[in-house]
Amino acid sequence: MTPKTVGVVLYRGSGMHLRMLHGVQRFVQEGHDWRIQLIEPDSDQVPWLERAGVSGVLASHSVPELARLSRAGVPVVGMSHSTGLLLRLPGTICDDLAVGRVAAEALLAQPVADLGFVGRAGVVWSTLREAGFRSAVEQAGRRYHRCPEPHGAGQAEPSDDDLMEWLRSLPKPVGVLAANDVLGHRVAAMCQHLQIGVPDRVALVGVDNEELLCRMTHPPLSSVAIPHERIGYEAAALLHRAMSGQDVPTARVTLPPLGVVVRQSSEVLAAGDADLTTAVRFIRDRAGDPITVRDVLDQVPASRRSLERRFKKLYGRTLLQEIRRVRLTRVRDLLAHTDQSLKQVARRSGFRSVRRLHMVFTAEVGMTLAAYRRQFRSMGGDEEA
Repeated sequence: MTPKTVGVVLYRGSGMHLRMLHGVQRFVQEGHDWRIQLIEPDSDQVPWLERAGVSGVLASHSVPELARLSRAGVPVVGMSHSTGLLLRLPGTICDDLAVGRVAAEALLAQPVADLGFVGRAGVVWSTLREAGFRSAVEQAGRRYHRCPEPHGAGQAEPSDDDLMEWLRSLPKPVGVLAANDVLGHRVAAMCQHLQIGVPDRVALVGVDNEELLCRMTHPPLSSVAIPHERIGYEAAALLHRAMSGQDVPTARVTLPPLGVVVRQSSEVLAAGDADLTTAVRFIRDRAGDPITVRDVLDQVPASRRSLERRFKKLYGRTLLQEIRRVRLTRVRDLLAHTDQSLKQVARRSGFRSVRRLHMVFTAEVGMTLAAYRRQFRSMGGDEEA
């Protein structure tokens, strides 16, 4: 059988697009005879799509040739909001409203009464991330602040001067969501220039979890992880169905974010209260061990009543609730990003047994461990304890 030629339109130099490509390749390796032709969206290769007799196209960017190919009966599947919305194509995307909500959840767990958003003007994913973020912030009764739109024609991001002025004006401490990691890196650099401490004055979260960029940010940037590899895999599966003559849903397949990868930029310590700083640092460092509130109290020269009262006033939760929150954050990360067994997950997150982990997780998160993990896998399958 002659291999099917499939055009893939994406930027090969982008980390997120390379992860999408990994997903496409994984699908091909499962036994599909495809010959992949990579096309940069703004290259002179794009017209090749119409001349080459491709069997189908996967695209993360919108180019005019896609609409013409689709009208000519060539299956085209999108891997972004732009291809899906502008061209009305089937495709796979991340749930960007959920991205904003997940980021808000992480920042609302910090002792901040004010939260702000920095985005890109005129792009769907930024607008949706802001909408999810703002809704969660306002539902929690916190104050919301938005960085002003850029003034210049054609500008998508605020200027350095506008961004610095906005950061100066924010009440402190404040939690800030940047619409992507590039913006998050800019915000962190501006805070450093203005001598505004991150995370104690500005708790910061980005989006995309671009590993190198996040670790090059000072301090390392917490970020919402997007399931780019699964987006590529599921888009390839849709294209395979379309090229085989099967019905393909016109509604886009929407995938949940993988959660917040927590790094130093978002974890606020209790500046000005040495006892609380010690307690919080101990919990975050040792939550993977089976520690108790008594273990925390052993680290500070304060009574339980005094420490609990001060902790509750600043963070809005008890010491036990903080231990559980940090543990569950670790559980979510292990379920989403590793294939470790539930026994290993329980052991690494401070739970004495899978049974106890299951009870706490189901009560707090509202779904089973296996159901949570299935959200982040292209193919499901129950986990063994």
